[in-house]
Amino acid sequence: STSTDAGAAYVFVRSGGVWTQQQKLIASDGSFADQFGESISISGDTLVVGAIEDDDHGDKSGSAYVFMRSGGLWTEQHKITAYDAAAGDLFGLSVSISGDTLVVGAMGDDHQGNSGGSAYVYTRNIDTWLVQQKLLASDGYEGDSFGVSVAISEETVVVGAQFGNDPDTGAIYVYVRNGSVWSEQQRLIASDGGSGDNFGFGVAISGDTIVGGSYRNDGKGSVYVYQEGRLCTKQGQCIC
Repeated sequence: STSTDAGAAYVFVRSGGVWTQQQKLIASDGSFADQFGESISISGDTLVVGAIEDDDHGDKSGSAYVFMRSGGLWTEQHKITAYDAAAGDLFGLSVSISGDTLVVGAMGDDHQGNSGGSAYVYTRNIDTWLVQQKLLASDGYEGDSFGVSVAISEETVVVGAQFGNDPDTGAIYVYVRNGSVWSEQQRLIASDGGSGDNFGFGVAISGDTIVGGSYRNDGKGSVYVYQEGRLCTKQGQCIC
């Protein structure tokens, strides 16, 4: 909030072409410098907000808050922290929700070395969110920052690792769900990637199309488009 610098998120709704603020959201247990609002995602009447400097499990361990809307009113439903949370994980740096599945990135997680990073998938059971799986890169290494970005579309999750793929050009990992198990399907890298490009710093997915941002490519940044079964350039032109 404005008094504690804990952070906030604002919801706007459109009516007749005009956007009006519906509600200001704050964490029920917000405290100084939590950075609530670092990341946000919405699906229907469910909204998720990341707070990377929340310290329930150590300094900057991070958390994510789930809000539900009923009758035009948003109410905090659940606070999520990693089951193996530790200081510096930055859990909640990235969040993405689709229906009853939520993905949370933690690029500071040390499971695969210092700041190798990870992402957690949660599923909703009535009004409770349960961890389904912790995602790790098959070739993960310290400093990769896997989880700096996440996105989900139905049964597919993509995770960015801005310093993955030696020599630190960045990479995007694609996971698909079969039943309740997520498996790594493919690792995407930029066709002209160079060291320090930060490919994967931003990711998005819709259906069979994935977009990856590389904000330092060629010194000015670029976006790459990938389509299942097709080869696409960073300008988004796809060929069979």
